[in-house]
Amino acid sequence: MPLDWKAAPTLTIEPTKIPPQVEMKATVPTNKGRPSLSAPGKLEKVDLEAWRAGNRFQDLVFGMAAALTREYVNSRECEAPAHVLFPQVRQIVERYLREKVTALAPRDVIDVFCSPYYGWVIGFI
Repeated sequence: MPLDWKAAPTLTIEPTKIPPQVEMKATVPTNKGRPSLSAPGKLEKVDLEAWRAGNRFQDLVFGMAAALTREYVNSRECEAPAHVLFPQVRQIVERYLREKVTALAPRDVIDVFCSPYYGWVIGFI
């Protein structure tokens, strides 16, 4: 049965909902057992730039398609062998990500491979 692309849900990666970067520093427990940011040292920016630079979109699509193929092949309903199913699943994953996922700056579509977006896409497909 062909997929109904018009009915497929869209996904917007919004920096206002899940920030693409945070500032952190070493924490020191206070006398009440709660962490405090008043520890010595400066705040450090933590973001996805290094992760983005070390990953290619095509490699991540391949990995997601492989994971979905394994899941489908191991289900009772699947009658197709993995080598037949995988190319179809890879095309579906890539098309979904290119057509149905929008990343608002400073986010990037590749961020969809991070949690929680990855799980949402797996659930959509």
